[in-house]
Amino acid sequence: MKSLMNVAWMSLLALSASPAGAQNAAPAPKPTIVTTRAAALMQTVRLDRLTFGPDDNFQPAPFSDGRSLLFTRKAHMNPVLEILDINRRELSSWRSNLRDVDSASVHASSGQVVFRSLERTPDGEICLTNAMSESVSCLKLLNGEKSSPFWITDTKIGFVRKERGSANVTLEVYDTRSQQSRTLNNSKLFHPSASIDGRLITWVERLARQGEQQKIQYASFDGERLGELCTPRIAWPGLSAYPRFSRDGKFLVFSHYLADTNQDGRIDGDDNSILARIPLPAKGCPTETQFPEPLTSLAENCSQPGLSPDRMIVACAFEGSLDLYALPETGVIPTAWTESELLSAHFSARTPEDRLLFLLTLAARANANSAISRPLLLRGVFGQALLMNDEAGGLEWLRELRTRGAGLSTAEAATFDKILKNGAARRSEPPGELSLTLRQSLENSLRGLAGSSFLEAVGRASTHRMIGGPGSLAKARAELMKAAARPAESDLSFLAFSHEWQQTGDLDEAPYQERLAKTKMSEPSQLIYWAKSLERMENAKNRETQLHRWANAKDLSPAVRKLLELELLAMKVQKGEKDAYLNFDKVITPVRDQSVLVRLAAYRAIHLWTASDRLQEVEWITTNLFKFIPAHTLESTYAKEYFIATSFDRGYEHIRLGQPQAALGHFYGAVVTTDNLEAHWGYLTQMVAAGREKLIDANINELKKRNFINETENLVRLYAELARLKGALPEDSAGWLSKVEKAEPRPDAFASFLRGSVRLQRILEKPEIKEDERREELEKARVELILALDGARNNERLKAQTLTNLGLLGNRAKSWGPAQKWWQERLEMPFLDEDSRFLALYLRAQALVGLQDFHQASEILDGLKLPAGHFLEAPLRHLRIQAAAYAGRHEKVLELNALSPNPYQDMNDLKRGLLVGRSLVALERTTAACQTLTAVKEGLARVNAGALPEHPSGQNPRRLRIINAGYLARCETGTTAARTRLAELQSLLQIPVEERKALAFFETSFLETRMKTQVRLWLAHGDLSNDSVAAYLLDLEAHRAAAGQFVNLGQFEALYALGSLTLTAKTRPEGAPLEELKTRMDSFLSSSRKSLTTSDLLVAQRVKMEAVRWKLDGMKADDFRRRLEASEDLTGLGARNAFLAKQVREALEWMQAL
Repeated sequence: MKSLMNVAWMSLLALSASPAGAQNAAPAPKPTIVTTRAAALMQTVRLDRLTFGPDDNFQPAPFSDGRSLLFTRKAHMNPVLEILDINRRELSSWRSNLRDVDSASVHASSGQVVFRSLERTPDGEICLTNAMSESVSCLKLLNGEKSSPFWITDTKIGFVRKERGSANVTLEVYDTRSQQSRTLNNSKLFHPSASIDGRLITWVERLARQGEQQKIQYASFDGERLGELCTPRIAWPGLSAYPRFSRDGKFLVFSHYLADTNQDGRIDGDDNSILARIPLPAKGCPTETQFPEPLTSLAENCSQPGLSPDRMIVACAFEGSLDLYALPETGVIPTAWTESELLSAHFSARTPEDRLLFLLTLAARANANSAISRPLLLRGVFGQALLMNDEAGGLEWLRELRTRGAGLSTAEAATFDKILKNGAARRSEPPGELSLTLRQSLENSLRGLAGSSFLEAVGRASTHRMIGGPGSLAKARAELMKAAARPAESDLSFLAFSHEWQQTGDLDEAPYQERLAKTKMSEPSQLIYWAKSLERMENAKNRETQLHRWANAKDLSPAVRKLLELELLAMKVQKGEKDAYLNFDKVITPVRDQSVLVRLAAYRAIHLWTASDRLQEVEWITTNLFKFIPAHTLESTYAKEYFIATSFDRGYEHIRLGQPQAALGHFYGAVVTTDNLEAHWGYLTQMVAAGREKLIDANINELKKRNFINETENLVRLYAELARLKGALPEDSAGWLSKVEKAEPRPDAFASFLRGSVRLQRILEKPEIKEDERREELEKARVELILALDGARNNERLKAQTLTNLGLLGNRAKSWGPAQKWWQERLEMPFLDEDSRFLALYLRAQALVGLQDFHQASEILDGLKLPAGHFLEAPLRHLRIQAAAYAGRHEKVLELNALSPNPYQDMNDLKRGLLVGRSLVALERTTAACQTLTAVKEGLARVNAGALPEHPSGQNPRRLRIINAGYLARCETGTTAARTRLAELQSLLQIPVEERKALAFFETSFLETRMKTQVRLWLAHGDLSNDSVAAYLLDLEAHRAAAGQFVNLGQFEALYALGSLTLTAKTRPEGAPLEELKTRMDSFLSSSRKSLTTSDLLVAQRVKMEAVRWKLDGMKADDFRRRLEASEDLTGLGARNAFLAKQVREALEWMQAL
């Protein structure tokens, strides 16, 4: 049973009230048994979510009032700035007339905003505006790429400039009064910012001599020049980024990539980042190596800190999209926690990421009076790197341990070094793939691990496991057995052994326990290892005999013997033996002060007894556990979550088996112990399923009478209303939702899930809802479900159902990108039945079709099998044809079409006919294509299109007529017929923007089609005129404005086609149209070199575009050939993708002769 880990309640926002308001306020709910327990729980601060995707939201720039902030929202390649009212959670566009803008910085006192604009040039412009004014002015600066603008003082703006075609990067300062800029620093730097008073400037520098290592630097600034350069030495591995000064100037806050979280064998910007801070000296530079204080966990993946007066705004990416969150500027660990509380939290933490957070906090706060020295803490940090399989970070921590003399022998450290280097090398290649070179390297490394020590045997086992395959795994197990027979060098060596034992699996537990019993370590560590071993041997045949033997062993500590004794007694309770619980209680009560022993024994008991439905005993031990564990500890929080998890595991299992009477007992136990809302819902639904709904009100009254619920009472009664409807919606569902929102006493993941799910059901089942209300409900449902997903990170069932509903919502809203992501994540989790999995695959394929990933969609759909008469039979057939057609599987389209009725009568048939005609065109079956498409044209002519749809519709006959005309234009082969069809198509394409929107045409693809049609008309007529080229370029500008970027397929095809035609046409454009064409080609080339989505295809497009551009300038054949031979793009493309490079060379051969 997997335990829940560190899911804390989110805090309610504190609202200030006037004295009059306070007098009229309703009395606070009387504390219940549960709320009294909850108030005492020790918890880390939960991040407060501010934005909800699906686009990336980042680069927060808070205003000085602390109530609002600017940030960048980026959909596809199009960045815009938006403003958020933090308290009201209201979003609005900022300067809606501005596009392609990002990197905003707000002046602390004046509120002026400086930002980067890419709208007019791909090099970027630095622009500024007053927050209250609509006017925008852009600075006149030197050539080169400009980025990262920031305020230094009210008259000075800093930014980064990179010379075009050069690696030189400079830090520049611009004076708004003199309108002059000058260079402050000439190093390779990025992410600069200044302190509020403008006296300090900081940045991150990439030091070439240290490879990819990035270090924070800062210097004083007197208004003219930088002072002494400070480079703080940070005692962490990895890379730093985004440094910011705290508002009081006492700290430097930054992001840090600390561990190889994506398991590729190195630490880089693709890994999760952690936020941290270091103190700044009052004068001068730091002289000692500093231990940063972590502010967030690796699991949260946060960066880009923006500091406002009362909180820190950060961008985090742990739920897919990059979104903004708020947290205290002191981080997620309260500053009031003492060293003993942090140590307790570390021992209680369930994940390596959480333990790492607490250990690094202890190291940062350590001083001469600390109970644990930094070297000892760093041993713990190194151990967490081992458990996270972070070999790259482990190597860095190992060097730190060696430097500080942290108790590792030279031989042991050398062996760890070899093991970690092997692991990092293995992770440099994808899982399941092993190149011959790496395999030989790993096999050769075994010679360096050929010694007889305990850790060397572990290293050999690890290496064999990395090599993989049945033979190597057998060798790995044999080496672990050898290790078990030898003494461990240290607690770290035993940790590596234990972790390897767990990863390799399928081993007899007895040798492990023998080695564990003989290894010296702290008592808490012994207990934890033994508990893990008990978990692994749960299904062993000789389990009870083995436990009896160890329980009487003299060489075990008293605490370990007690744990084994309690395990044996718990097994007796599990079997239902008489007085077994009384005997268990007699043994555990006297050791109640031994927190680690009590928690492990109690958790094992809860797990065993829940599995065998010993509900009364579970309630007894849980009650005692809450008494035994000190209330003000993180362990009390985890204890509550563990109990909920085990109760729900068993409750949902009974639901799956159709046993509501048994299920409701498990949920009721969680209700009276934790007042958990999911437990309430499970209990209520199973009362209804068991036919006991008439008792629900009486039971709720009894819970209130026994002081188990108070503030949740109204909400539970509303849940009861919904449960009684057995999946149907309340008659006034909007009214029910309104009541629920008012009744919720605290933010809660399940409450958000249920509200979001009811809203989604309203959208899907109530066609009478107006479109505006539907859109509003969709957005509310999406936000509520994302909040549920945030809170359900460790609740697999709730997470699975939330992902399902988010996927349904994404498909309904045609938000294909998020929908595909939700379905993909959902499909990685188990399903209760095959129908649910089929539906998830079908809807994911539908989302992939929406994303135009037709190949993957078609492959998924090929594998779906349906029984005859299934309600999805017809939609599946149509989706299969659509995906196959656009994937280029044209024979498959005809095969699938043969299974369908042939006449093209209704709209579904006409849409199918379009796809069939398209495939026939692609297969060059011209006669059949023209017959099919003509039949579709005639069928569409019989359909009354009516007025334009009020809301965008992809099913309108007007739209299908345009698409059909496009296919007909392609099926004609005769010159005259082709010209006629193309002219008809071009005429149909001259519809205004409003009509294009109503017919659900994507502006970019529509304009792209119009441009391609024009090019085909030019080809058919063989000449170009200045007027037609000028009109074409206007369409091209509209296409660029709609796409929001220079670099896309439409831009390339349009420019390349027009450029190629210009070289060969009988009459060619000249003057202004020709120069405009060249300028646009230059913009494409410049943008392509700094595109975030560089690919081999883009490089190929760039080479072909450059070639046309050279020819437009009249380059001779010999010069043209030499320039191509010197092209780094073409050389690199040949090395990476020989097939694509060959295609490019063939495409350019005709140019060389011009």
